[in-house]
Amino acid sequence: MKDLEDVECNYYCKENIKINFISDRIVTFFLSMIVVWCYVNYSTRDILSFCYAGSLVYFLCFVFVLIKVRVFSGLGLYIVYMFSFVQIGILMQGLYFRFDKSIIHIILIYNFLAPLILLCVQYIKRVERIKLNDMHISQFWVTILFYFGSAINVLYFSLVGVIPLFADDAENFRVEAMAGRGFLIIIAATTIKIAIVLTLNNKKRLSRMVIGCMLLLGTGFRSQALEIILILFLTYWIGKSKRYLLKGSVIIMFLSALYALVGVTRAGISWSWNKLYLPVIWRFYVNTYNFNTIYKLFPKDMIQYGRAFFNDIKVILPGAQTTFMLQLKNIMHISFSGGSLTPSVFGEGYYNFGVVGAIVWPLVVLLFVHYIDEFNRKHIDSRIYYVLSFALVGLSTTSFIPVILNAYFPQLLVFLFIRYLSKKYTITWGNFHEHTVK
Repeated sequence: MKDLEDVECNYYCKENIKINFISDRIVTFFLSMIVVWCYVNYSTRDILSFCYAGSLVYFLCFVFVLIKVRVFSGLGLYIVYMFSFVQIGILMQGLYFRFDKSIIHIILIYNFLAPLILLCVQYIKRVERIKLNDMHISQFWVTILFYFGSAINVLYFSLVGVIPLFADDAENFRVEAMAGRGFLIIIAATTIKIAIVLTLNNKKRLSRMVIGCMLLLGTGFRSQALEIILILFLTYWIGKSKRYLLKGSVIIMFLSALYALVGVTRAGISWSWNKLYLPVIWRFYVNTYNFNTIYKLFPKDMIQYGRAFFNDIKVILPGAQTTFMLQLKNIMHISFSGGSLTPSVFGEGYYNFGVVGAIVWPLVVLLFVHYIDEFNRKHIDSRIYYVLSFALVGLSTTSFIPVILNAYFPQLLVFLFIRYLSKKYTITWGNFHEHTVK
C-alpha cells in the first residue's frame, strides 16, 4: 500500500507563491482610506493638527516601508498589525475616551522613527517569492497531531465541566476555567493549528479547519481560531487566482462578523447592531486605551526597570505563577470582566523603563521581529512560516515573554518534533510498519 504522502502529494498546493507587486499599493491605499475615515469621524479637535500631521508623515514613510519589506512577510504583517491594533487607536478616541497628550506624543515619535530605522537596516530585502519548501512532513504524523490536539481540547472541556463559551458569565468563567489548565489550551491550539496548516489534502484541511476552529472558539478565545483562517489564506489561497484580494476582503469581513458574534456571546450582552459593531471597533482601540490607562494609573515609584520580564519568565516554574499583565489590574486598582490587561508594546516599555522605555522598547521589538523573520524565512517550512509570523505579531499588543513562551516557542518546538518524526520514521497505512531512516 502506498505511503500516505505519495497518495496525497497530488493535492499539494503550488510550490511557491508569487506575490503581485501591485498588492502592496492596494493594501496601503486601503489602510490610508481607513486613516482618513477615522480621522474625519473620530479624532478630537484639540489635537487636530498634531495628530493629522503625524499620521500623514507616518504614512508617507509607511508606504515606502511596505513596498520595501513586503506586506505578506512576517515583518510586514507585524507592521500592519501594529498599525491596525495600536497606532490607529489615537484616531478613534472621539468614539470612546480621550487620551493624555503624552500618549499621542510617544506613539507619534514611534511613527516617525520606526520606518526610518527599518530603512537604515539595509539587510531588509524585497521578497519577490515566498517559497513553500516541502520538508516532507509525514501526513501520518500530521493526522496523529490533529487527533492529539483535538483530544486535549475535549479533555479541557471535560475538566472544566462545560464549554466555556456557553457558560454563565462566560467572560469571567473562561479566565477562571483556565487557572491551572492554561497549558492545555496552549497545547491544543498549537497542535491543532500546525496540523491543519500541514495537511496537504484540500478536503481534509477544510474539514479540520472547521472542527479545529469550533473547538478553539469553544474555549472562549477568538484569536487562535481566527488566525487559522488567515494563515490558510496566506499559505494556500492567496496565489491561487487573481481574485485573491477579493477573497481576502470577504474573509476579513467574515472574521470581523465572527469576532463580534463570539464577543457578544461571551459577554452575554443584548443583541443589537451597536452591540455587534462596537466590539469590532473597540478591538482597534483597546490596546492604545490600555497604554493610556497604564500611563495614568501605574505608580511611578513602581517602575520595574526590567523586573517585569523576569516575573513573566517565572511563569514556567511549578506552582501558582502569574504574568505581570495579570498583576497590572491589582497594581492599578482597576477591575473589569475577563482576564489580563494587554499593555501593548508601549505600555510594557513604560512600566519597565518609564517614558524612555515607552519610546525605545517598541523600536527594539521591531528590530527583533525583523531578525527573527529573516531566520524563519530561511530555515522554516513556509507553511509554518506564517504560523510563526502570527505568533510574532502579538508582540505589538501583549507582553514580550508570554508571547515567546506561550506562542512562538511551542509552535516552533512542535514543528521541529513532527519534522524529526517524519525524517526518523516512515509509516505505511497497511500494517503501520515503521523503520528508521538511515
